[in-house]
Amino acid sequence: MGGWSARKALKVIDNVEFLLAIELLMACQAIDLLHPLTSTPPLQRVHDLVRQSIPTCDKDRFMAADLEKAARIIKSGIVWKTVQPYIENYLDSYSKLAHARLIGREQH
Repeated sequence: MGGWSARKALKVIDNVEFLLAIELLMACQAIDLLHPLTSTPPLQRVHDLVRQSIPTCDKDRFMAADLEKAARIIKSGIVWKTVQPYIENYLDSYSKLAHARLIGREQH
């Protein structure tokens, strides 16, 4: 029973990675369609990362190869490495803000 559950969990992970690949490609396509507007710096970096290996979809085409590439990008961890400094900076800023608010409440 445990082995079956483990195999099922691995299949769920594969499906989630595939769904994330679809979401990643669609987010990049949305950024492309809104050009010359840009997104936030971390999202623009992820967009640039994806576009290094997957071109913009400017006409109908078979997407399986693009989805496989996007899934490999996600599985590689490079997306996390790309946005991690921004997230750490955000968390540091948020932590300082929360601390300042807490001190402000204690003084009232």
